[in-house]
Amino acid sequence: MLAAARDLVSFGWCRYADARNGAGQRVEPWSTDATSWSLLGALVAQTEPARLENGDLRISDLRRALGALALVLPSDSLAAWNDEPTRTADDVIRTLTAAIAQIDGREP
Repeated sequence: MLAAARDLVSFGWCRYADARNGAGQRVEPWSTDATSWSLLGALVAQTEPARLENGDLRISDLRRALGALALVLPSDSLAAWNDEPTRTADDVIRTLTAAIAQIDGREP
């Protein structure tokens, strides 16, 4: 889940919305029109389609991903951290990479 979220953010990152389309308008993170995602939006993009398709929210995967992020993120709010004025896409990618390393049991 975190690796897929990192792939989305690597493709396109945004602030002040979960996701945006090519014109910069807000869209649902799972929308086929989405071209950029916030940290939270990239995670939501991984869970919502599964819920809609087969009712499987993959709560255990989400819990594990959020637990790993909690260990490496210096904020209680994914959205607030993502939207800080000095935040960059590289910051988000590094944070997701560090969270993946936590799950894999290695240092980021």
